[in-house]
Amino acid sequence: MSEIPILPTIVLEPASEPIPIESTVNEISTIVESTPFIDIMSQNPPVDQIQSQFLFSIDDLLNSQEVIEQQENEDRLKVQSFINPSYEQLKPIFLQWAKQGFPSVYPINTLKLNAPSICSDGQSRTFPVYIEYLLDKTIETWLQDLSSKSNGMLFTFSHSGGNTITLHVSRG
Repeated sequence: MSEIPILPTIVLEPASEPIPIESTVNEISTIVESTPFIDIMSQNPPVDQIQSQFLFSIDDLLNSQEVIEQQENEDRLKVQSFINPSYEQLKPIFLQWAKQGFPSVYPINTLKLNAPSICSDGQSRTFPVYIEYLLDKTIETWLQDLSSKSNGMLFTFSHSGGNTITLHVSRG
């Protein structure tokens, strides 16, 4: 059973002197005219009558900055794993490549990432440039480094136009 709220009691006492009705109406009109009116039933109260809301806050910026940095750190780990595959990871793929007669531009590894629209440094980057940002070097330099670690193999990459990069190998 819900409780019934107790309202304050107002005691009206008779006035000691009669109040002229004209002066009372004038006072009430003056009070009503000088008091800002806000329609509480309206969905859109006057803008100057409501407290302004902030469009930006430091907390929002810090939170989004932390989220972007966290995503970049996770993506950096994925990129490191992608660009530094172990021989054990690649051996079965290389054996398949050999079994097929060493076809050119043979895909050996694929990486899919969702780059943020704006990186933690405030820059907007395309997907390949985002990969380079995470690598801290150009894709060309990375491929040259990878090729220098192998004998008779050339490495290239392809980009899907979206968020996927594929590493390929060819006979050198």
